[in-house]
Amino acid sequence: MATHQGRIIKNAINKMGIPFSTVAKRMKISRNTLYKRFSQEDSIPNIFILKLGHIIQYDFSETLPTIYKKEKIDNIYEDEIFQVYRNKSLIALQKLKEEHAKIVKLHQKALLILLEIANRNKDKNLKEKIEQLVKESQA
Repeated sequence: MATHQGRIIKNAINKMGIPFSTVAKRMKISRNTLYKRFSQEDSIPNIFILKLGHIIQYDFSETLPTIYKKEKIDNIYEDEIFQVYRNKSLIALQKLKEEHAKIVKLHQKALLILLEIANRNKDKNLKEKIEQLVKESQA
Protein backbone atom coordinates (compact mmCIF):
# COMPACT_ATOMS: atom_id res chain seq x y z
CA MET A 1 0.00 0.00 0.00
CA ALA A 2 1.42 3.38 -1.02
CA THR A 3 1.79 6.16 1.52
CA HIS A 4 -0.49 9.13 1.06
CA GLN A 5 1.90 12.07 1.34
CA GLY A 6 -0.89 14.62 1.69
CA ARG A 7 -2.39 12.86 4.69
CA ILE A 8 1.04 12.43 6.24
CA ILE A 9 1.92 16.12 6.02
CA LYS A 10 -1.53 17.15 7.27
CA ASN A 11 -1.21 14.79 10.26
CA ALA A 12 2.29 16.14 10.99
CA ILE A 13 1.02 19.73 11.07
CA ASN A 14 -1.86 18.69 13.35
CA LYS A 15 0.53 16.77 15.60
CA MET A 16 2.75 19.83 15.99
CA GLY A 17 -0.30 21.97 16.83
CA ILE A 18 0.44 24.76 14.37
CA PRO A 19 -2.53 26.39 12.61
CA PHE A 20 -2.67 25.75 8.86
CA SER A 21 -2.84 29.49 8.19
CA THR A 22 0.43 30.01 10.08
CA VAL A 23 2.12 27.17 8.19
CA ALA A 24 0.92 28.56 4.85
CA LYS A 25 2.22 32.02 5.74
CA ARG A 26 5.63 30.66 6.75
CA MET A 27 5.79 28.55 3.57
CA LYS A 28 4.89 31.71 1.59
CA ILE A 29 1.94 29.97 -0.07
CA SER A 30 -1.80 30.44 0.19
CA ARG A 31 -3.85 28.37 2.60
CA ASN A 32 -5.68 27.05 -0.45
CA THR A 33 -2.42 25.74 -1.93
CA LEU A 34 -1.60 24.04 1.39
CA TYR A 35 -5.02 22.36 1.46
CA LYS A 36 -4.50 21.17 -2.13
CA ARG A 37 -1.26 19.50 -1.03
CA PHE A 38 -3.24 17.49 1.54
CA SER A 39 -5.19 15.82 -1.27
CA GLN A 40 -2.07 14.85 -3.20
CA GLU A 41 -1.20 11.20 -2.78
CA ASP A 42 2.38 11.02 -4.01
CA SER A 43 3.24 13.99 -6.20
CA ILE A 44 4.29 16.48 -3.53
CA PRO A 45 7.77 17.80 -4.36
CA ASN A 46 10.47 16.63 -1.96
CA ILE A 47 11.69 20.18 -1.44
CA PHE A 48 8.19 21.17 -0.26
CA ILE A 49 8.14 18.38 2.33
CA LEU A 50 11.67 19.18 3.54
CA LYS A 51 10.85 22.88 3.86
CA LEU A 52 7.61 22.07 5.67
CA GLY A 53 9.48 19.78 8.06
CA HIS A 54 11.90 22.58 8.85
CA ILE A 55 9.13 25.11 9.43
CA ILE A 56 7.06 22.90 11.72
CA GLN A 57 10.14 21.25 13.30
CA TYR A 58 9.05 17.77 12.21
CA ASP A 59 11.28 14.97 10.96
CA PHE A 60 9.62 13.16 8.05
CA SER A 61 12.47 10.64 7.73
CA GLU A 62 10.42 7.85 9.34
CA THR A 63 7.07 8.51 7.67
CA LEU A 64 8.45 9.50 4.24
CA PRO A 65 11.96 7.99 4.10
CA THR A 66 12.18 7.99 0.30
CA ILE A 67 12.35 11.78 0.09
CA TYR A 68 15.77 11.63 1.73
CA LYS A 69 17.15 9.06 -0.71
CA LYS A 70 16.56 10.66 -4.08
CA GLU A 71 19.65 12.00 -5.84
CA LYS A 72 17.92 14.91 -7.51
CA ILE A 73 17.42 16.68 -4.17
CA ASP A 74 21.13 16.71 -3.26
CA ASN A 75 21.51 20.29 -4.48
CA ILE A 76 19.04 21.60 -1.89
CA TYR A 77 21.42 20.60 0.85
CA GLU A 78 23.58 23.57 0.00
CA ASP A 79 21.06 25.66 1.88
CA GLU A 80 22.01 25.53 5.56
CA ILE A 81 18.44 25.03 6.83
CA PHE A 82 18.50 21.56 5.30
CA GLN A 83 21.91 20.47 6.63
CA VAL A 84 20.27 18.56 9.47
CA TYR A 85 18.46 16.36 6.96
CA ARG A 86 21.64 15.48 5.15
CA ASN A 87 23.25 13.90 8.13
CA LYS A 88 20.89 11.92 10.34
CA SER A 89 23.60 11.59 12.95
CA LEU A 90 23.05 15.29 13.74
CA ILE A 91 19.42 14.54 14.56
CA ALA A 92 20.47 11.64 16.79
CA LEU A 93 23.10 13.81 18.48
CA GLN A 94 20.53 16.53 19.18
CA LYS A 95 18.19 13.97 20.77
CA LEU A 96 21.04 12.67 22.92
CA LYS A 97 21.90 16.21 24.04
CA GLU A 98 18.29 16.83 25.03
CA GLU A 99 18.13 13.55 26.96
CA HIS A 100 21.44 14.33 28.66
CA ALA A 101 20.15 17.74 29.75
CA LYS A 102 17.04 16.09 31.25
CA ILE A 103 19.17 13.56 33.12
CA VAL A 104 21.44 16.27 34.51
CA LYS A 105 18.42 18.23 35.79
CA LEU A 106 16.99 15.10 37.43
CA HIS A 107 20.38 14.34 38.98
CA GLN A 108 20.59 17.84 40.43
CA LYS A 109 17.06 17.56 41.85
CA ALA A 110 17.93 14.21 43.42
CA LEU A 111 21.03 15.69 45.04
CA LEU A 112 19.00 18.58 46.46
CA ILE A 113 16.49 16.12 47.90
CA LEU A 114 19.32 14.13 49.49
CA LEU A 115 20.75 17.35 50.90
CA GLU A 116 17.39 18.18 52.44
CA ILE A 117 17.21 14.69 54.00
CA ALA A 118 20.73 15.07 55.39
CA ASN A 119 19.77 18.45 56.90
CA ARG A 120 16.70 16.97 58.56
CA ASN A 121 18.72 14.11 60.02
CA LYS A 122 21.51 16.47 61.08
CA ASP A 123 24.10 14.20 59.48
CA LYS A 124 26.99 16.61 58.85
CA ASN A 125 29.22 14.06 57.10
CA LEU A 126 26.48 13.10 54.63
CA LYS A 127 25.54 16.76 54.17
CA GLU A 128 29.14 17.68 53.28
CA LYS A 129 29.41 14.84 50.77
CA ILE A 130 26.15 15.82 49.10
CA GLU A 131 27.12 19.51 49.01
CA GLN A 132 30.35 18.51 47.28
CA LEU A 133 28.39 16.47 44.70
CA VAL A 134 26.08 19.45 44.10
CA LYS A 135 29.06 21.73 43.49
CA GLU A 136 30.66 19.20 41.12
CA SER A 137 27.45 18.73 39.17
CA GLN A 138 27.05 22.48 38.67
CA ALA A 139 30.60 22.91 37.37
